[in-house]
Amino acid sequence: MLYKMPTYQVDDGWVAIANQKRYVSLYTCGYHHIADFKAKHPQIKTGKGCINFRQKDELPLDDLKAVVTHAIMHPKDE
Repeated sequence: MLYKMPTYQVDDGWVAIANQKRYVSLYTCGYHHIADFKAKHPQIKTGKGCINFRQKDELPLDDLKAVVTHAIMHPKDE
């Protein structure tokens, strides 16, 4: 647990999940981790380093896997 969220961490890389009122968020703590995802899926709401999934959103699992892998393997890359 980091920042009161369930977190998966390897060395300096991490991702966390949080349940909000209207969506579930995947936090990566870096825009560079989600830039490709945002370009492919502009209809899904994103923040500076997070992706916010609403109930109506389809989950593009392969692209989510790429986000998680990038956040874990390249925590400080830009």
